[in-house]
Amino acid sequence: MSKKYAEIGALVTRAQAGSKAAAETLLLTFKPLILATISEYVYDKTQMEDAYQEACVLFMERLKDFKSEQPGYFPAYIKKQLFYAFVQNAKKRPGTSVQAAFSLDVETAEGVSLAEALPAEESAETDERRCAREKREDRHRAFLKLRVAQLPKAQRECIEAHYYRRQTYRAIAKDRGVSEQCVAKTLNKAMKGLRKAYGVEET
Repeated sequence: MSKKYAEIGALVTRAQAGSKAAAETLLLTFKPLILATISEYVYDKTQMEDAYQEACVLFMERLKDFKSEQPGYFPAYIKKQLFYAFVQNAKKRPGTSVQAAFSLDVETAEGVSLAEALPAEESAETDERRCAREKREDRHRAFLKLRVAQLPKAQRECIEAHYYRRQTYRAIAKDRGVSEQCVAKTLNKAMKGLRKAYGVEET
């Protein structure tokens, strides 16, 4: 394993032990990957900042979930997690081209998909590990639901409208009788609050 991956592995171990400084260093280290991912799969460029905030929360969730005897595998793991998350978002958003979103599912000439062709270290998952991962994800979803419920009313309603009901900024602004800029600011404050809850930002 290269020195670079060894250093990342050490940061992952420290972050999972509760070091906010290590988590923030990892977030900064992977910022180019995060930006590249959202640039490719977020088609409404006016929502890039919002998507970045969402990606940061996702990053911290997956950092907590990551389990491996070799922490140096984290780069491959987080790249795949970000990819899947934003591909699924791209598939769900109405009125957007999702050609790139299906690239992982396209079969090669040999009749297997790119997902199936991933190295075993990245794609293999036993039933036991899948069950443990699903339980962790359930806990994180419950935690996130609780944190959203604790947000100020306007922030909570905007989060629910944008992320749960997939409404655009314009639609939310029309429903609330405010400007799109006001909606953007409200969502930004809400995402910052959620990031603080996950330890991405200092309170």
